[in-house]
Amino acid sequence: MAFRTATTTCIVRTFPLRGLSQDAQALCLFLREEAGRCWTGMLRAHIASRGCNWLSAFDLSKKFKGQYNLHSQSIQALAEKLEANVDSARELRKTDPAARYPYRDRLEPAASHAVSTAVEKAGFSSGLSQRIA
Repeated sequence: MAFRTATTTCIVRTFPLRGLSQDAQALCLFLREEAGRCWTGMLRAHIASRGCNWLSAFDLSKKFKGQYNLHSQSIQALAEKLEANVDSARELRKTDPAARYPYRDRLEPAASHAVSTAVEKAGFSSGLSQRIA
């Protein structure tokens, strides 16, 4: 199976958010739940479109932009993730008809930009992503 590749100069590092104030923890939880609601909305819109033209990542991000308390890049990342899951399932179904398209609602981890912004607003300097010169 072929995977899409892209060259980038951005490194994303994931680390546990320990030692945050209760306000910052609540904000991170809210963002995670909001990303989960966005994922569920995108998934339901995709499932509804399966009878005719399937929605692309661009269509999904355009449709859901501004509906959730998430940065537009986070919504775009969720849409691209859903599209990648659908593409993977489509390829798998060629050899394994039992493979399923995405169908489950879930609590989605918020994309790093939203968490980074929220944590920095809460007074904790994170540095989740770092550019390489």
